[in-house]
Amino acid sequence: MIVKLYILITLIHYFLNKNKNKQLLLLLMLGFSNSLVSTVFIYYDIPIYFNTFCYIVFHTLVWLYILKMEVFIKKAITIIMVLFSIVSVIQIINVSNLTDVNAPRLFIIGALSYVLFFLLLCFSRLKEENLTFFTHHNFILLFSPVLFFIGFSLIFAFSNKKLNDTIIWGGINLFNLISYFINFTYYSLINFYIFKERKHL
Repeated sequence: MIVKLYILITLIHYFLNKNKNKQLLLLLMLGFSNSLVSTVFIYYDIPIYFNTFCYIVFHTLVWLYILKMEVFIKKAITIIMVLFSIVSVIQIINVSNLTDVNAPRLFIIGALSYVLFFLLLCFSRLKEENLTFFTHHNFILLFSPVLFFIGFSLIFAFSNKKLNDTIIWGGINLFNLISYFINFTYYSLINFYIFKERKHL
C-alpha cells in the first residue's frame, strides 16, 4: 500500500508541475495501473503473472526508448528493443497457460540491457569530458531506474523463497523490505527529476 500511495503522489506531482515528458507520464501510468490491477487480482485470488509480465515488457521498452534519445548508439538500442519485443511475444505464444509466462527472466534481460547502455552513455560522456551531463536534470531521470533494475534482477536471479519470506521487522519479510527500498529510491529520483525540470523551465 505504501508503494502504491507513493506512485500516486508522484503522478500528482507530475501533473501539478505540468511536466511535459510524455514517456515519464506513460511510465507513471503503467506503474499505477499495474499496482491497482495487482491489488484487485490478489484480493480476488487471481494470478497476477500475466499483468506483471505486461508491465515488465512495456516498462522496460519505455525506459529503453528514453535512453535511446540520449545515446550515440541509437540503432543498437533499437535492435535490442525489437529483440526484446520478439522474445516477449515468443514467451506468450509458447505457454499453454498465461500464468506460466516467465516474467523474472525477461525482466533480467531488459534490466541488464538498460544498465549496460546507461554505463556506455556515462563512459562516452566522461571520454568527451562532458561533466555537465552528470549534473543535468536529464541524468537524474536516466539514473532513476538503475537501482530498480539491478535490485530486482538480483532478487529474481538469486530467488530463495525461504530467505525472501524471512520476517525482518514488524511483520515485513525480506523481499518486501528490499522492494520498498528499491521502489522508494526509484520514485524519489523521479520526483527529484520533476522538481529539477520545473526549476529548469
